[in-house]
Amino acid sequence: MLQRRFTDTSGRLYFSNRTVADGEVRRSTPGNLFLEFHLYSLIDEHGQKDRAVEHWLSALETAANPIIEKVIHAARAGKPPGLSARERSIWDFFFYVQWRRVPDLHKTKPELRINDAEYRNMLDELRKERPHVGNADWQPFFLPQVRDRILRNARVIALTDRGTNVRRALASRGLGVVHIEARHKSFIIGSSPVVKLTLPGRSDIRDPTVEMWLPIASDVMVGLGREAGTETLASTTDASQIRHINEAIASQSTMIAGASKALVRSLAKR
Repeated sequence: MLQRRFTDTSGRLYFSNRTVADGEVRRSTPGNLFLEFHLYSLIDEHGQKDRAVEHWLSALETAANPIIEKVIHAARAGKPPGLSARERSIWDFFFYVQWRRVPDLHKTKPELRINDAEYRNMLDELRKERPHVGNADWQPFFLPQVRDRILRNARVIALTDRGTNVRRALASRGLGVVHIEARHKSFIIGSSPVVKLTLPGRSDIRDPTVEMWLPIASDVMVGLGREAGTETLASTTDASQIRHINEAIASQSTMIAGASKALVRSLAKR
């Protein structure tokens, strides 16, 4: 849904995947990139897959798509989007999910992963709460494949959390939109697409110095504004600002893509 807004004139994307040894920049179409089958499917003890969460995420994207179109059209016309309260609420939820759903987030933040010791401690606590359950019944939970399935399903289920506190914090900030007016300059899209920029010791998103941005098209990105209930539009021709955002996305993503082969190649080399 987002990829098609970053393509070149032929509807294709140049991409680089840092997990591939040669790191070569290649070309493909939206729908063939950023794929991991059944990434958000729940798996039961028999290996059967439940795609309920994937369908839920798809419904959220369907609801967000016309809002994204509205923001893009307004930005290109030189106007703030004028979102209704409901539209802003849907956008905040979409933004929140885009921030936390990506596998790269869990790969780069060890604090989000549960290690063996923590898993065993969790099982010990459960065993204390259920003294009537025999030791033999607990043994399967210590098998690596069972542990991995349980933790994987836990991550998937966590995506459906409504994030009430985070969304309240997002709502306490305005909506900021940036439109690129410089010719031959563009944003990329990454497998970890939301960038958070902070000063040392200041990371609370309610802090007005904290920035968060999500490019939604090759020439438009949306993020946190200043005051609640406000919308701001900034046009930029500053190549260094655009590069700063692109480098931040590239540094936290395993895959990046965009309309410009030269841009993707230069970011991949870094």
